[in-house]
Amino acid sequence: MQRTPRRAKSIARRPSAASPPPPSSRTMPASTTTCPARFRCAASNCLAPPISAMASRLLRATPTRNPRWMARTRRSPASRKRSPRSPGSTMLTPGASRPTCCGRANRDLSSTLGRTDQIRVLLRIPSASTMATTSSSIWPDTCSWTPSRPTRSASVWKTSSTRNTPRGSPLASSMAAGPSWSATGACRKRFASPIATTSSEGQSRFRTSPSGNGTRATRMVMKTLIVIHRYVGVVLGVIMTVWCVSGFVMMYQGFPETSQQERLAGLATVDLAGWRADLPVAADTSVGGLQIKMLNGQPVMRLGRDEAYSLSTAQPVDVLDETGVRAVAQAFASGNGIAGEIAKLERIENDQWAVSGARQQPLYRAEFNDAGNTLVYVNGASGEVVQDANSGERIIAWFGAIPHWFYPALLRTNQPLWFGTVVWLSAIGCFLVVTGMVIGFIRLRGKSGKWWPYRNRPMWMWHHVFGTFAGVLVLTWTFSGLLTMAPWGLFESEPALERKEIASSMTWAEVQPVIAAAAADADSANIVSLRGAPFMGQPYLIARMRDGSQARIGANGRAPLMQAELEAGLQARGGVVAAGKLDVLTAEDDYYYGHKREVEFPVYRLVLNDADQTHVYFNATTGDARVVDATAKRYRWLESGLHSLDFSFLRARPLWDIVTLILMLAVTVACATGAWMSFTRIGQDYTRVREFFRRK
Repeated sequence: MQRTPRRAKSIARRPSAASPPPPSSRTMPASTTTCPARFRCAASNCLAPPISAMASRLLRATPTRNPRWMARTRRSPASRKRSPRSPGSTMLTPGASRPTCCGRANRDLSSTLGRTDQIRVLLRIPSASTMATTSSSIWPDTCSWTPSRPTRSASVWKTSSTRNTPRGSPLASSMAAGPSWSATGACRKRFASPIATTSSEGQSRFRTSPSGNGTRATRMVMKTLIVIHRYVGVVLGVIMTVWCVSGFVMMYQGFPETSQQERLAGLATVDLAGWRADLPVAADTSVGGLQIKMLNGQPVMRLGRDEAYSLSTAQPVDVLDETGVRAVAQAFASGNGIAGEIAKLERIENDQWAVSGARQQPLYRAEFNDAGNTLVYVNGASGEVVQDANSGERIIAWFGAIPHWFYPALLRTNQPLWFGTVVWLSAIGCFLVVTGMVIGFIRLRGKSGKWWPYRNRPMWMWHHVFGTFAGVLVLTWTFSGLLTMAPWGLFESEPALERKEIASSMTWAEVQPVIAAAAADADSANIVSLRGAPFMGQPYLIARMRDGSQARIGANGRAPLMQAELEAGLQARGGVVAAGKLDVLTAEDDYYYGHKREVEFPVYRLVLNDADQTHVYFNATTGDARVVDATAKRYRWLESGLHSLDFSFLRARPLWDIVTLILMLAVTVACATGAWMSFTRIGQDYTRVREFFRRK
């Protein structure tokens, strides 16, 4: 007969006034050396742990019941060194007639337990009112069990009884059958009654139910949330981790693009000497959006996408051929210090670095043989460089913008598919984060009295900690990322009344004196482009210099916007703009700021007295107006503010970098640990299903 550990004897001798042990336990021997008939293994050398005589009698008394076993192990230091990742507690599920305790088993305990490990099993019969205990040495070389819910380490157990008893020490084994004891999630999946296990020292511990003492409906809701969060996280967990990691790169390098300064560097000075006004254009034709640039050695005025005229010959300009495209690309390379010649020039539909090529046709790609293997993309219709990217920018983009924005060319060129993919993945990601936060807060400081219920599972604990508290950040970034797509018409609005009142136009007859004034400008040798900018009914052109500066030119020469002119124009317009409050802004405010974009000061700020308190900003140099209505305000706070942490108190560098890096690190840990846990669970489910069909 086996020795019962000392602690187990002291517990067994304790009386229980509420539920005394049954008389059968005082008359039956402590243990037996053979399994009950219905649980005897088919192998002749089975060394499965013996079940107590009381348990055998209970089994024979209820032959129709199918009991479940829960075993808890206390592994020796030697076994921990041999298998540091082995489970510490195992659910034992006997079959309908015989258990799988040796032979072809799911998991061989020889890989998880040492020879000296002791296991005490509390056997629970659903229809009985007592619980029997036994202990036995496990010989892992010949015995293995089938685990139903293996865990990586020992679970946390505690007493949930309201009686005045020491924590973790019930008065008697029969007390564990009472309703005051909680059960593990693994046991509750098998049956509703509680179950308990003891270690080899006889110290009973009871793990808190994940759903607490709620109703059955509450527990079912909790289970459903856990299952949904687990399996949705299999796919979304990896995607959200990729979003987080690529976000570190996106802080400093986005998708390759040609800046305004690079475009200006590749342009030649506009030569308006001898320009001609006898173009085949009607005098009353609206030309408010005209642009004048040099193209193949002659000034070209472009009125739209498909209409362009040479100011030297007064003839329409055709689409560039390969010779003209080569000249444009070479001029761009020379102006931006790209050494080398064009090794290859070809016309393309689109590629990875010109995903909007369908709107730029005919599109040409020039490959340079410089050290950076630079690619330059030229629009053959307009003669403009629409994109350039060297090898370094392209490599960084594969770790930043492409995975972050889902920008592979195969997906991005299909606009509806790309839009739907990003929107729905972001929406499901928000749902995943919300369910995780609900689970995390429910399990935070449960009946166990401890804040972190997974202290013995480091990966689980870190996911619970960061997922619960950094979940707000994860939700913030995921939701604001969804809003960048402006789905379901969230940021669409009709043109506001103030836009119509401020808008203006000019005709070809009105702009001719302005072109003449630009040709006579004292600094005309530095002008690389001209664009139309009518203001308050008056024709103007904005001259862009090679250094990036701008100047407004009217019929009488340069004409910067003065406050008196602006006030007079607003009063003449009348309506809502006339009643607004006008002031001069010399520093950034909430809606006019320079975070990752170009702004100029001073500006005139007009705050309208309408329902949305619309802000209108007028550039004091060019007169360009920027209208910030209610839709733009929502987008500013929900997208720019939440997604880029674009707030005035964080705008200074390196404060923004430090805060953003710390917060993104916390979010990355939450997403990465969740993805790892989901894939681990999928591996366990796959093994379980495979073994199920193998047994079949």
